[in-house]
Amino acid sequence: MEARGSGQIALGIAASLFLFGIYTNVGFLSGQSTFPAVSAVPGLLLLIPFFYKELSKPKIFIALSLPFILLALTVFSPYTNGAYIKRLIAAGQTLFSLGLGLVLYAYVSSHSREQISHFLKFAIPIYICLLALEVLTPLKNVVIAYMDIYQFTAYDYTVANRDLGIAGGHRPKFFTSETSYVAMTLTFAIGLYTWTMKGRGKYITALLYSAAGLAIVRSPILMAAPLLVAVDYGAQAWKDMALRRFSLVTAPLVSIVVALSFSGVLNIAQPHFEARLRGIQSGKDYSTTYRTYGSYAAGIAVANEYPISGVGFGTQEIAAPIVQAVFVSYGVPIVAVAKDWRISLANAFAYSLIIFGYAGSLLVLLLALLWTRNVVGTLDPVFLALVLILSLTYGAVYTPKYVCHWMIFAGVGHAVAASRRQGGVNQRRPASVVRQHPPRPLPNVAT
Repeated sequence: MEARGSGQIALGIAASLFLFGIYTNVGFLSGQSTFPAVSAVPGLLLLIPFFYKELSKPKIFIALSLPFILLALTVFSPYTNGAYIKRLIAAGQTLFSLGLGLVLYAYVSSHSREQISHFLKFAIPIYICLLALEVLTPLKNVVIAYMDIYQFTAYDYTVANRDLGIAGGHRPKFFTSETSYVAMTLTFAIGLYTWTMKGRGKYITALLYSAAGLAIVRSPILMAAPLLVAVDYGAQAWKDMALRRFSLVTAPLVSIVVALSFSGVLNIAQPHFEARLRGIQSGKDYSTTYRTYGSYAAGIAVANEYPISGVGFGTQEIAAPIVQAVFVSYGVPIVAVAKDWRISLANAFAYSLIIFGYAGSLLVLLLALLWTRNVVGTLDPVFLALVLILSLTYGAVYTPKYVCHWMIFAGVGHAVAASRRQGGVNQRRPASVVRQHPPRPLPNVAT
């Protein structure tokens, strides 16, 4: 019993180090390039022995073959001096990302739906309180000191300047490199909370978390959290007649509460959003252009030039002239474009079109969905919504942050699917659906 307790403590320490390393995503800087999420390596090495049986299954090796498929695709990509070395490095980074993600999947999927929901039930309000403390107390100085690990020499224009100055005040980063990562973490946590919790009250709670997070973080990304709540509600209502009747009765009241809550939040955050808008109009902040139509236009332009396999992963600089020309055509100054065009590709769709092309992007998407469908057992609407929002808010599809988010969603999906299968086996059918057999007629016995 004591040995088992010691093992659980060791597992908890290893998992904590691993999760914190992925969350902070501190990379190894080498010249002008960064190898991300090196901060997760200590926890990774400690966690692997606990899941070596799970990690030795064929599905793991199938997933680890993806970097070699991507490398093979680059045969059709344009060649420049040193392209092979850069693409080999990118394949190694993809392999590392998948290694982190697969261990994370093994850890998350080892928990039940109830365990995950119980963790999120306490983790989300604590996280929101810590974000508020960062904004309101000297905790912000500790976070800023920690952020010195990140060197903003290449990224001060789009990250440090915008995030710390134009937003009209300090926005929480809580040991990450920028506020958008905090907003992504909270948005996905709220979506996973709604997905794993049971009962109808979870929807109101999730919407209140969304409103509180939007007021504190002041990031448009958090506006996606209510959409995740709505997707889960719609998926459940589609299967549950009682929930549909409940929604018809309470929908007007809930709509009023949500509208009042978010109007209050927007009034509080209005000065910060106006400051952000002034920054965009003054030519100091082009993140909106980068994150939306600018990225898509750039991705399509590059894919039109290299439709089969794009410019190849690891050699994005081949696309620089096309991408820069597109952004300049949308009014972004050439100085800004030349400085931050790489990190301006802030969504996965544009990024995939550039490095994989039309055919390669479709192939990668199909392989990822088929693998997930095979290991999870289903592609839940909430899972697809989570991946969609992740892809709209983050670009680099073969880096640890994107892959690990995908694997967290898959691990939680595995737990939810297992819970539903178990409920389907153990749940008794209501009397109303039990087949009623007519009484057998009495035998006609001659007297």
